[in-house]
Amino acid sequence: MALKYVDKFCDTSSDASDEDNEEDGQPKRKRRRTNRSWVQKETFDTPKEAEAAVKARNIWKISSTKETTAGRRVNYRCTAGQYRLNECPAGVYLLYDSTSNQVTSFKTEETHANHVTEPVRGLPSNVKSFVQAKYADGITKPNQLMDRIRKEKLRVPHKAQLVSFLQAL
Repeated sequence: MALKYVDKFCDTSSDASDEDNEEDGQPKRKRRRTNRSWVQKETFDTPKEAEAAVKARNIWKISSTKETTAGRRVNYRCTAGQYRLNECPAGVYLLYDSTSNQVTSFKTEETHANHVTEPVRGLPSNVKSFVQAKYADGITKPNQLMDRIRKEKLRVPHKAQLVSFLQAL
């Protein structure tokens, strides 16, 4: 009687069907990024001008370089989001023309979607500016500054954060 009870609840037919799918030669597909649509932005006469234009915003970092028939392509990624976790859909690449010194910049149509307005670590910008103003007025003690921050109804930082910021000032 006990054997029938075990056979009734230990059905292995569903496990066998999962193994059959893998044996059919159909591996799991990789999840790929959607294709980006690139728009030509500017053409520069020298590579230095192009690199200066990209580095002027200070958010782009080189992610890859590739040699193509049209020339060398240098891809830049946005450094505002977490790398590979919350990656920004916006992108830029420079195409160094193989036949001349010209460099063409291309940009995606997507906008930045992952920018954080307030930092996760450190003091918020409004608290920093408030502390700098009070420091210029002569208030240099952390406890006095924390009282003033409470009166202004701003986010009160930890005392250690405030002390280290005051040391930097």
